[in-house]
Amino acid sequence: MVRFEDSGRPLIDGSEGYASNRSRSSSKLLAKSNYLLLAVTVIGIFAIVFFSSTVVFALLYSESAVATNQYIPVRVVDQNDRPVPMVKLSTVNAKVQYTDSNGFCTLFMPGLFSTQLYLYVDTPGYEYPADGFGFRGVAVDTDTDVPIQLKVTRTEVAERLYRYTGYGICADTQQAGYGYECSVPSLNAQVFGQDSVQSAVYNGKIHYYFGDTNKASYPLGNFHTTGATTPTTINPTSPFVLDYFTQAGGFVKPMFNSAVPHPTWLSGAVSFCDVDSGIQTLASIWTTVDSSMATSQWGPAVWDNTEEKFEQDVQFDPSSSILTYLQGAQAAVWTVRSDGTWQEEVECKTIVRDGRHADAGVQPTSIPYIYYSNPFPTVRVKAGWEYVRNLTHYEVYACVTGQASACAWRAFNDSAIKHGVWTVPDLSPAGITLVRGSVHIHSTSGYFIAISQYKNCTATTSTSSSPFTSASTSSSASASTWKDEVRSTREGGGGGVSASANGCRLGKAFASASSSPTGPFTLLGELMTLEHISTPISTMTAPTDLYYTFYNPTSLPILDDDDYLYFSGTVSYYFSNDFDVIPYYDYNQMMYRVNV
Repeated sequence: MVRFEDSGRPLIDGSEGYASNRSRSSSKLLAKSNYLLLAVTVIGIFAIVFFSSTVVFALLYSESAVATNQYIPVRVVDQNDRPVPMVKLSTVNAKVQYTDSNGFCTLFMPGLFSTQLYLYVDTPGYEYPADGFGFRGVAVDTDTDVPIQLKVTRTEVAERLYRYTGYGICADTQQAGYGYECSVPSLNAQVFGQDSVQSAVYNGKIHYYFGDTNKASYPLGNFHTTGATTPTTINPTSPFVLDYFTQAGGFVKPMFNSAVPHPTWLSGAVSFCDVDSGIQTLASIWTTVDSSMATSQWGPAVWDNTEEKFEQDVQFDPSSSILTYLQGAQAAVWTVRSDGTWQEEVECKTIVRDGRHADAGVQPTSIPYIYYSNPFPTVRVKAGWEYVRNLTHYEVYACVTGQASACAWRAFNDSAIKHGVWTVPDLSPAGITLVRGSVHIHSTSGYFIAISQYKNCTATTSTSSSPFTSASTSSSASASTWKDEVRSTREGGGGGVSASANGCRLGKAFASASSSPTGPFTLLGELMTLEHISTPISTMTAPTDLYYTFYNPTSLPILDDDDYLYFSGTVSYYFSNDFDVIPYYDYNQMMYRVNV
């Protein structure tokens, strides 16, 4: 083997020079590796510093958001520390927000540093104390991340509990956090708003059926009735989650044939144990209106368990006079036994109500009837599907015209009613006219309770004693009769019945009671109101008499207990003079309860 010296002369063996060259090459590679490792290390350090600083900045920014009060957390409760929904909080510069169903409002007021913010506190049926100038409000500290609690006093008999349809039921609660829980999702089945409700207990669940339903993604939603269910064991004192019947895409599905071009609405939803077959059946009355909102088609429908919708059956004559009493009616199954005690049927089970008896106009019978109330029960039919689907089996509570004492349940005769031979009596308390509502048997007293609305205001007080006692709206006061509480509410400026050129407006709900479904009913008084005197936002602004609409009040007897009666209705700016539309709440269902 040839070797070379360092001088370049050839040698016999070249291994020494080769080793030397390899050593130098290895040293260069090692140096490059060290540089690469150093570079990676430096980059890693910079990355750690960068991401750490980002997290720190985010945390600091978050704390800064609280410190500079981008959101100011406020919670409104009543004198019993129950949260109050739909309370209007407004600033001196007319920034307006409302509390959610948990009484929370996260006021978005960015940029306020170490200052106080005055909030007007205003909502119908509740009052915040007025100062010397008559302003009802308070200055709150903006430098807080702890919820500011404001206390209002309930001035109406019924408690406003929560909204249970639409978007953002507990939106502010979920945004604010602070350990207050609300399991209701912000958006459920893409529903933004829902009209009046009917309910029935069927197959172990409460079924709810709503009118026209607003959709999140488009102005037009579902106009063929919307359905949902809940367990019968829900807690009615707080918002609950509706399990909607939905279609592909997640929006609610129509409960009736959606091929019909005009709205199809549901009335008289009722679950009954069929008197012939013994099968539990869920039925309703459907009506389709034309472009002028006149009824063009109507008839009975039965629930299809497989399709999870109503199957429309025969069609009835749209000109039939009985439609007046069935469209919009609420339904229940009652029986009066030979001993005079009333029974209510729920899921093929009989509940006997003690202590109340039928009047002479109702013959004792062991046959259960479906009674339709609008607002009083003047139509009935035997609780069997073959009877429901045939108008000849329907009965009306009618009087021989001109003979007020000659009133009885009679087989429906369209001609007799149309020609004035018979008159279906108005069962409203003397001197007033009540419209739109529902009747059910109160579980403790056995009285038939009607929740309804005024058509006029010719009478405002009741002279008969109330069957109820109710804890006063003041938590420290002793119990008093419901009638007396209503009167004190009215006299105390709580927004009681007030006559006007247009009569009473659809912003109130009233209660009346009877020992019989056919009356006589006694007015118990006003339960709630959405009429109010608006809060002036400056000394230059005069108070304004405003009314927001609350219509189609509906009792929910399955939710009742020994202490409380529950009802709900539609909150809407329609038919009102208050065009300050209430965000989230408008065109949705509000739940109330009354301590009985």
